[in-house]
Amino acid sequence: MNVQEFYEKIGGSYEDALKRLPGESFVMRILPKFLMDDSYDRMVKGIEAGDLKAAFEGAHTLKGVTQNLALVRLGESSAEISDAFKFADSLDSVDYKPMLERVTADYNMTVEALKELAGE
Repeated sequence: MNVQEFYEKIGGSYEDALKRLPGESFVMRILPKFLMDDSYDRMVKGIEAGDLKAAFEGAHTLKGVTQNLALVRLGESSAEISDAFKFADSLDSVDYKPMLERVTADYNMTVEALKELAGE
């Protein structure tokens, strides 16, 4: 799989990535670093701990990272849950489970495609 096929597979935007980042070789160098980003894990741990602030910070960071890399589908789902947490009084006041399922599915699909892109 090449980088353009990766973006197509995950619902990303290859064109936007090239507009935001200085060329395909840079995109190829930076994409694997997404696997080291812990924002998804921080969001999930925040939710598990009942910590709205931590859940929001993880989701908000994930949104930013994915938008910068033009990982559109994951960016949209992480933006949705980030926005829900941003305006919530508590985790109990948010119906986050369907949003979390979508973020998790998009995240897992992105990670698997990145591993495939890297030849793992």
